Amino acid sequence: MRRCVLVTQCGRCKVMDIRRLWPINYRHSVEKNLGATRALATEVGPRGIRVNAIAPGWIDTDMIAPIKPLLGGIVAQTPLLRLGTPDDIAWVAVFLASDEAKFMTGQVVAANGGFYMSQ
Repeated sequence: MRRCVLVTQCGRCKVMDIRRLWPINYRHSVEKNLGATRALATEVGPRGIRVNAIAPGWIDTDMIAPIKPLLGGIVAQTPLLRLGTPDDIAWVAVFLASDEAKFMTGQVVAANGGFYMSQ
């Protein structure tokens, strides 16, 4: 049987309310991505294809530039006391695509430094 892995990125997921921070089209695309990840995992799982999503927390990229003044408070509420980096998310993708995650499908991995846990 051929093995295949699909890893998607789903923004901030539904774990926190981002309605005031990002446009409605971004929020809806995130929610649809989550549903599609789970539906696709159910459909293609019997063929040996795994489908998982990554829900990154606050990642230090240009996307968060408009809210720079708020970042101090966000970092203070994050148990790891820092924003994430693109490399942090890339390593989650590497794990999900590897054989070490061969029994994972239909999951959303929240890589957020513990931020949602502190809410």
